[in-house]
Amino acid sequence: MEDKILSPKYTRVKLNVGGTVFETYLSTLTKVNESVLSAMVAEEIQNGDELFIDRNPLLFAKVLDYLRDDERFVPPSDDDAREALRREAEFYYLPELVEKCLPEKFHTGVQVKWKESAIESYWKVFAMAFDRPSCALCAYSHTADPKCLFPQFSKSRDGTPKDEYCLALKYQMRFMKGKVTSGPFGSLPGCFVIWESPYDKYPLHIPTSALRLAK
Repeated sequence: MEDKILSPKYTRVKLNVGGTVFETYLSTLTKVNESVLSAMVAEEIQNGDELFIDRNPLLFAKVLDYLRDDERFVPPSDDDAREALRREAEFYYLPELVEKCLPEKFHTGVQVKWKESAIESYWKVFAMAFDRPSCALCAYSHTADPKCLFPQFSKSRDGTPKDEYCLALKYQMRFMKGKVTSGPFGSLPGCFVIWESPYDKYPLHIPTSALRLAK
């Protein structure tokens, strides 16, 4: 029992990261060989000093989640948050986390979902593409950004669309999946996606900034 308590697996370590105290097992911090954390912990424990890291504690919480969960860790879907975590992973020399945080690649055949942060900007033109087939080309033009289109729906006095279908579609966009049929093409900022039934009439050209890979 005493050997178990003293083993690195069960040794708890406290870290002060940017003024926020974290506590975890030594084995978690040394999980990735040759990482900055592994080297820092070994040195500080030998010296008996407090382990202080002058870094962003919010990002460190994500780094710690990665070390705990490993393959099950899912990086942030927001592009800026993902990039910030990628840079932090480079600082700590965690190459697999760096890889996880690289921009998502939308190859032909992969399944995608809408980013929740993009739904507010795109739901009206997405509804228009299926409600008015004659306007559908506007939604997948190679050059047009759908956010620049302003489809007009009949509105009630409070300014909300009367058509309950449109509002229902806005909610469903959080859960629907689609498949990339082609693209991206060179410098074009989007790819063609055909969405699941009943929205599978034709592929639409969607900016990749509005999409994330379906998990």
